[in-house]
Amino acid sequence: MRRFSFDSIAFLGRFKLGPPCLAVMLVWPMAAAAGERGLLWRVIQACLADHRVTGAAFPCLSVDLGNDPSRGTVVVRAPFEASHIIVTPAVRTVGIEAPALRASTAPNYFADAWNARRFVSDALPRQPKREDLGMAVNSRVGRSQDQLHIHVDCLRPDIRASLDRQLGSLRQGAWSALTLTPRTPRYAVTLLDEAAFPRANIVALAQRGLELSTAEMDGLTVVVAPVVLHDAPGFAVLARHRIPHSRDEAHGEALLDHGCAILH
Repeated sequence: MRRFSFDSIAFLGRFKLGPPCLAVMLVWPMAAAAGERGLLWRVIQACLADHRVTGAAFPCLSVDLGNDPSRGTVVVRAPFEASHIIVTPAVRTVGIEAPALRASTAPNYFADAWNARRFVSDALPRQPKREDLGMAVNSRVGRSQDQLHIHVDCLRPDIRASLDRQLGSLRQGAWSALTLTPRTPRYAVTLLDEAAFPRANIVALAQRGLELSTAEMDGLTVVVAPVVLHDAPGFAVLARHRIPHSRDEAHGEALLDHGCAILH
């Protein structure tokens, strides 16, 4: 779990925040550290309430309910982070293990998260390349909140370089085992082209690829990284399951870099 210190509070000085937003940002990490796993959902409810009354999304960045609120999303800035955003369903969805995510009619929340990447780009000192960014969902053990949320931010430079270096060994429609760095657990990886990505069910795809039972789904972590496939945009889907009888948290977010060193 990410640790917060009093030094993090000084970060707030970069922004003009009203008291309610400041309270949310301060309470969230403290509550998470105390094991309060329902705070994110309460933040979402506050944003939805503001959207209903005013049309805004305060204290969130965005509420998008489209034509069907049951398929809507909410975008939240992660506390004390410059570029890191969290994209979450507008309906109660406990986490990556939720059976509804594997239904044939399930929304593609990863596609929604990718469409929200402008909130990352706009917070950075220069415009990132498409391949500089990534998305991740942590396992139940690796997350602090019991509401599905997709982390969107920069990829770690070493992960980007390793993925690019090994891209030629990967295939669409097949899963391959990939060692990204000597200290990173192996991931199973498959590829999707840009046209297939919005229609894909990423969670169901990962379950099939790893051959996980329903009972094992809470140990799944998924990372999606943009790649270039035959000179065209595409995506790499990386998935792995928590290593049993170990301290492994299946924390795919570890492949992201909230400091965005890839831009330096």
